[in-house]
Amino acid sequence: MDDEELIKQFIRTERGKDGVEITVCEIEWPTPSEPVSHWTVVSQLPLDASEAQIDTAVRSVVVDSHFFDVCATCRERNPNGWMHGDTVCQGCSGACY
Repeated sequence: MDDEELIKQFIRTERGKDGVEITVCEIEWPTPSEPVSHWTVVSQLPLDASEAQIDTAVRSVVVDSHFFDVCATCRERNPNGWMHGDTVCQGCSGACY
């Protein structure tokens, strides 16, 4: 999945009366077979933020290792909830066994 696809699927921007909120979908695994996702506000910009400022803020979320990481095997960026450990995505971890 490339960065544009990650942005479409896992990052939202919303203009409200107080400003522009940028949220990211975080995936957690309370049990091994059942993921749970929730949206977390990661930044807020002023209401008059330009599209360029919003785009810069969104792209900074995509490269933030708190939310996304790059698999050492396939070199694709994934949401942290799709990583198997710190360095390998779930898809590549299954190929190792």
